[in-house]
Amino acid sequence: MNRMPSHDRHAPANRRRVRRARSRTRSRGATIVEYALLLFLVLVVAAFSVKLLGNTTRQGVDHATMQFY
Repeated sequence: MNRMPSHDRHAPANRRRVRRARSRTRSRGATIVEYALLLFLVLVVAAFSVKLLGNTTRQGVDHATMQFY
C-alpha cells in the first residue's frame, strides 16, 4: 500500500518550521521599563532644549525690550 507522506505538524522538522513561522509573526510589545526609559529620554531632551533655548529667548526679549527705550 502506497501512502502519501504525512504532513504531520508534530514531525520534528515541521515543528521547527512552525516555531520559526510563529516567532516571525508574533510581535512583542514594549515593557514598562522600555516605556520608562523612553519617557526619561524625552524629558532629558526637553530639559536640555528649555535650558538652551530659554537663555537665547531671554536675551532676545531683553534686546527687543531695550529697542523700545
